[in-house]
Amino acid sequence: SSPKPEENTTLSFQNTCHRALEGCNRHLNCKSALGAVTQYCNTTRCRRDNCMQALQAFYRTVDPLWSLEIAFCLCKKTKNMKDECLVAQELLHPVCAQQPEANIIPTCHSLAQVCNEDPSCRVGLENYEQACAVDSVTKQCAGPAHVCRSAMLGILGTVLRSNCACKGTDFSQLYECMGWQRVLWFNPCVVESQRDFHAKKTQQTSPKPNQSTGVSTPARSTQPTSYPAVTSTSVQLAPSTAHLYTTQSTTPRTSTVSAATTTVHAAPTTTTTPSTTTKTTTTLQPTTTTSERPPPTAPTRYCVVENRGQKDYISEGDGKRIYKEGEPDCSDVCQCGEGSLFSCHTICVGRHPCKTDFAFYNHKAPAYQAYRGRCLCYSGRFICMRPQPDTYELPQGVFLFLGYSEVDEALLKNVIKMAVEEAVTSLNNLLRLHVKPKTPCMLSLFSMSTENIILVAKLTESNSTLTRNIINEANPSLLQKQKEECLKPLQEISDMINAQDPIVHTHLLLSIFKMAEVEVIYPAPSSNNCISPSELNIGIVLLLSLKIFLNES
Repeated sequence: SSPKPEENTTLSFQNTCHRALEGCNRHLNCKSALGAVTQYCNTTRCRRDNCMQALQAFYRTVDPLWSLEIAFCLCKKTKNMKDECLVAQELLHPVCAQQPEANIIPTCHSLAQVCNEDPSCRVGLENYEQACAVDSVTKQCAGPAHVCRSAMLGILGTVLRSNCACKGTDFSQLYECMGWQRVLWFNPCVVESQRDFHAKKTQQTSPKPNQSTGVSTPARSTQPTSYPAVTSTSVQLAPSTAHLYTTQSTTPRTSTVSAATTTVHAAPTTTTTPSTTTKTTTTLQPTTTTSERPPPTAPTRYCVVENRGQKDYISEGDGKRIYKEGEPDCSDVCQCGEGSLFSCHTICVGRHPCKTDFAFYNHKAPAYQAYRGRCLCYSGRFICMRPQPDTYELPQGVFLFLGYSEVDEALLKNVIKMAVEEAVTSLNNLLRLHVKPKTPCMLSLFSMSTENIILVAKLTESNSTLTRNIINEANPSLLQKQKEECLKPLQEISDMINAQDPIVHTHLLLSIFKMAEVEVIYPAPSSNNCISPSELNIGIVLLLSLKIFLNES
C-alpha cells in the first residue's frame, strides 16, 4: 500500500491500552513477561539496559495475539493524567527504554550504526527495512502491513527505539541523520500498518486466546541481507570554463549521470560558470534474502559535491544551494535526482542599491521602516519583517512574520519549479525534523502580500507511541498552550533566518527568506472592564458640577 503523508493521517480509534493490559494480565505467560518490564522500567528507578532486555524478551516470547495488541494500542488525548488508558500506555510503552543515558539525545544515524554493530539488532533492522521502508523506486511500502507490524515487534526495546534528533549534527551528516529519522520515527508505512491493524479489529469480534489472528511473526533470519552499495556522486569544480561535462564509466553494472546546466542571471552582468565533472558509480553486491520481494533501496543515498577541497552532501531526491567563494551573490543550485541524475545551475543576484529621499543603502545593507520592523536592502528592494500595516489584521494567536526576496524566488523557480506558497511544507519539515522533533506545533499560511507572508501556529495531537504521527485537531482557543508549544521553536526558526543559518541559507526554497519575527497576539480586553463613552461623559459632568459647587461655597 502507498504511504500517506503524516499530516493527512487520521485513525478512527478507541482507547485500547487498558484493555490490552487487562487481557495480558489474565494469561500467565503474558503476565509473567510483563512483570519483568514493570520491574525494570519503573520511571522512579529506571534501569535502562535491563528495561530494554525485558521489552525485547516480552515481544520475543509472548503470543503475537497479545504482543500486537500491546505494541499497537492507542489512547485518546486527555488532560486527566490518571486516565486508565494513559496509565496503561505508560506502563506498556515505558519512557525508561527510550530515554538515553545522561539525557544526551543521540543522532538518529548513530543509532543505526550502533545497531549494525550488534548482530542480533542488525537482523531486526534489516527485517524492518525490508518490511516497513518506502521503496524509492515504486514509492510504495516495501512489504504488506501485517509483515511490517511483525517487523516492528523485532525492534521494540532495542537501541533503534531511543529518542534521537538531528539538531547539532555535523552538516556533512545532516541528510543521513534526517533519512534515518524518517525511517525510525516518521515512517508512513508504520502509520499505515497501525491503521490497518485497527481497521481490521473493528471488523472482527474481540479476540480469544485460542483464536488465530492471521498474523504471525516470521522466524528471524540467521544471515543478514545484503543491500546495494550507496550511490556516491563526486563533482569536481574546475576554474574558468562554462559547461558541465558528463563522464561515462565503462565499468559493467555502472549507472551514468545525465545532467544539464543552465546559467541564470538577475541582471545583465558577466559571470563565469565553473565546469562540473560528474561521475556516479553504483556497485551492486550479491543479495541473499528469503523474501519474494526485492529489498528496498538502502535509506542512505546521496551525492557528494567537492569544491576546492570542501565536500557538500545532498541526499537523493533533494537539492542544495551552494554559494561561490569570492562571488557571494552567485550560487550553484544543485539537485541530486533519483536514478543517479545530478545537475547544477548557477544563478546570480544583481547588486542593486536601494534609494530613499533621505538615504542610499547598498545591497544587503540593514535598514528600518516604521511599523514594518527591521529591513534589508536586497537587489534594489527593501525586504522587511512585516508587510504594510494596512494589509493585515490579526486575531489572537502565535504568528511568524517572514520577508522574502521575489528576485530569489523568480531565479529559483526557473530551476526547482517551486514558489513561496510551497515553503510552508519546508518550514514544517524544518520545525519537526530539526528544531523541535515530536512537536504538536504546525504552521499554516495566514496571509500573503508582496515579499511578505504571515504564518499562524496551530496545535495538533498525537495518540501513538510507535510514531510521531500528526493528527489534525485544531485547538484555537488554547493560546497559553500555543505559546508553550510553539513560541520557542518559532523564535529559533526566526533567529536561523535572520542569522542566515546554513541549514536555511543553503535550502533550495527556505533561502529566499531574509527577515523574520515572531509575535503573540493576545485577545482584546473584555467589554465588561471598559468604560463606555456615555459613562465617561456623565463622570466628567459630575466632576465639573462638583468643582463649581465647591468654588461657589
